[in-house]
Amino acid sequence: MTVDVSRLCPLLPSHLQTAARDAAATIDERARENCAGCIGLGRAFLPIVVTTLGGIGPPASRDFLSSLFANSMAAERASGGSGQLTAKRRSDFFRSIMVLLVRKQHLATADLATPLARAAPTPPPKPSTHRKRRANANAANPHAASS
Repeated sequence: MTVDVSRLCPLLPSHLQTAARDAAATIDERARENCAGCIGLGRAFLPIVVTTLGGIGPPASRDFLSSLFANSMAAERASGGSGQLTAKRRSDFFRSIMVLLVRKQHLATADLATPLARAAPTPPPKPSTHRKRRANANAANPHAASS
């Protein structure tokens, strides 16, 4: 089985039109990109797409990620537990995915902003026309400047 984990920003121009119609379609579109190659190789393919807005898809990947906790949940319930510990672990797992997403997004944004921060400082603004007229008038009539 091939598992492809990718991050997707639905707000990028290349995805915006699809995302505006149907957010899930953007995830499906990304998932299909690598599917054909795996089918050609005779491999099972599981795309896991995490969006910068917090979505995880397609549904099969969410089901797969949730199934990772099935044995733990069964064992906990079999031993007389309520399943709350496993549910908390599952919740923490998905929360950690979101934390990683936010960190990666922050780093990507910081990388984009770095060239802007290194740009040459902007020159001070030029005086307005009103200031120029007053400065010219004061230069022409030094007594007006003192009054």
